[in-house]
Parts: sequence; structure tokens; C-alpha cells
Amino acid sequence: MPAPPAPPPPAPGRLFWANLVVVMLLAVAGTAWFGDHLKAYLTEAVVLGGGLTLWAALRLGWSLLEKLGKVDAAEASRRLLSTPETSLVLAVASVTLAVLWFTTGSLYFVQQGGSAGDREFVVQVTRQANQPEDRTLFIDDVVLSASRHLVGRPYFWPATPQKLDCVIVKPLRYEKRDCSILRGEPTSVRVPGDFTERSFHLLRIVPGRFLYAQLPNVEDAPEATYRLELQVGGQRWVLPDLRRRTLYAGGLGPEMPLVRQLDAGSVYEARLVSELRAVEIEDSAAQEIAAKLSVHAAEWPVLSARQGQKLSFTVTRERIEDGKPVRETISGFPMTYEVTAERVQTLWIPAR
Repeated sequence: MPAPPAPPPPAPGRLFWANLVVVMLLAVAGTAWFGDHLKAYLTEAVVLGGGLTLWAALRLGWSLLEKLGKVDAAEASRRLLSTPETSLVLAVASVTLAVLWFTTGSLYFVQQGGSAGDREFVVQVTRQANQPEDRTLFIDDVVLSASRHLVGRPYFWPATPQKLDCVIVKPLRYEKRDCSILRGEPTSVRVPGDFTERSFHLLRIVPGRFLYAQLPNVEDAPEATYRLELQVGGQRWVLPDLRRRTLYAGGLGPEMPLVRQLDAGSVYEARLVSELRAVEIEDSAAQEIAAKLSVHAAEWPVLSARQGQKLSFTVTRERIEDGKPVRETISGFPMTYEVTAERVQTLWIPAR
């Protein structure tokens, strides 16, 4: 005699539907959070057996459980979603996801753009500070290349938020930009696509004829010392020993080699001769001064020149008189100069 048919399963109750709605909302929110902060990291870092991703491994495990264990996935899911224990688990998961949603940040660098000759980009990430010397590295330098075009990771509370600046240090021709890590938001930086290419300015600081007459030669042991002070906004730099030579400025530290590439020495000397003749200096004297200023030069890599910057120069003379130091400001100072759009600029201090 055949066995009677099994009774139909009970209709899903309110608890089932409530849990189902929560699962759907968690799936949508979790997928969005995962895509914002973890997808890129896991794609790059978590790979099992070459091309098998973690998500594919989980799906394979569930499929094997269904087949080998002869589990009816639909019926098992219905029973599971109808229990108070599942409601408690979903409540904990909801709170956890809410906390992660509002506290997680992420920082990713993606190589995108650049010229054909750029094989590698190195990005330096520093904490923001009012003074350059107060900036500290946030992470090790990020290296992007054809074989490694994505670098980054998520950051969880309390590591967020972080006020950060990013600058491409190789090749060194881009402006820095803000790349702060914010709570609840992903930060993705395209390198070099999101960076503005810099326009460098070479500043040749040259003593004007009246100051030149007072300054000592490079090789002299002078009785008086001439001190050059430069102010830009709230920043101030001092050159303690000013002499008859050209000072090259406009680049900050490692930028100077790039800035110096704008210079053409032979053209510079000819230009000096022309400008000195224009203020009625005899030809022989003009050539002698121009030759000395062309040969004797030094770099002063304290300033990253930008169009529109206002520079203030002051030169003081210091000497010992009656055993006491005496300091006096040279006539014509302080003087101001505004950086123009020209790539190479000659600054006579004070004006010729």
C-alpha cells in the first residue's frame, strides 16, 4: 500500500517575511559597502589557486553541500528564516554593518593616464601639516607600474578619518593633491590622471649693480657679511652669506634638478650683458660682471615658485664695530617681486 503523501509545508509567517526583508536589505547594503571598500583589495590580494576568487570558492562550497548532502536549499532557507535565532543573528549583522558603513574608509591608487614614456609612478602619502617639516609619512611610498596598476586597502575605525596629501615623486612634475581618508567614503586616486601637471619657474636671483659693488667675491674673506632674507606669506628663509654670484631658486629640494633644466647658460650670460648695458654700464664692465655671475652660481632650493607669488627680499650687512655686532639694512630693501608666467625669470635685487 503506497505511503500517504507528505503534508504541505506551513505557509511562511510574519517572522519569515521580516527576516527575508532584512536579509535583502543587508545584501544590498553589504554589496555596496563591499564594492566601495573591499572589492578592489580582495581582487588584488585574495586569490586562491590562481584564478579562483574567494567569492567563487564560497559559491562552490555551497553547491557541493547541496549536492552531496541532498539539501533542499529553498526549504532549508525557509525554515532558517522562520526562527527567532535567525532574527537575533540578523540584528547583530545589521548593527555590525551599520557601524562598518559609517566608520570604514579606504584609499586606492589606480594607474591611469600619463605619457607613453612613463613606466613607473611613485606616490608619497603624508599627513597634512601647516609646515613642510611637520609632515610625516602615512604609508610607505606607493609604486605603480604596468604589472601593478592597483594599490590600496580599507581602513577601519579608529584609523579614520585621516587628512592626507599625495604627491607623485617619480616622475616629479605634478602638483600635490588632497587624498584624505574619510569615514564612510571610498577615496580612489587615478595616477597621474587626478593630478595637475606642474608648470615650473626658474628664478635667477642676481645682485643689482649697486649691491654687486658692495658684495664680496666668492673667494674673498670679507670683513662684513651680507645676509639675504626671503619672505613668502608666513614663511621665511635666510641665506647667511650673500656674495657676487647667481642664486638659482624656484624648486623645493629634489625639484631643483628639473627646474635647472629650464636654464640655458650661454643665453643667460648674453642677456645679462644686454641688461647691464641698458643701465649705462660700460661694455667691458658689463661683460666682466655677466661672466662672473654666469660662472659663480649656487642653488637655493627653499621655494617652490608659483605664478602670482609675492616675494619679499631684504639684504642686511653685519660687521663687528668696537667689539660689538652691528647690522644695517642695505639701501633699496626690502623689495618685492611677483612671480610671472615666464618659465625663466631674472630677479635683480634691488632693481638695477
